[in-house]
Amino acid sequence: MRIAEIMIEATKGASNGQRADWMILHHHGRPGRPDEITRLEDAVNNALSAGGGEQKAWASVARVLMASNEFLYIE
Repeated sequence: MRIAEIMIEATKGASNGQRADWMILHHHGRPGRPDEITRLEDAVNNALSAGGGEQKAWASVARVLMASNEFLYIE
């Protein structure tokens, strides 16, 4: 997924927490809450531990964010 490539390039040297915040900001238009950032960090770490690559792990995060109600519906 291209957004994962863009995020990895834009956040070189950043922590997974900072990257999670970047993804939330660019998908939802707001900074991530601490609990959201922690959940995304855990998801990425689990994907990396299972042998998936960094881009694949972050692409999975992007799909989750795009499938969220907050992305799909505007109040």
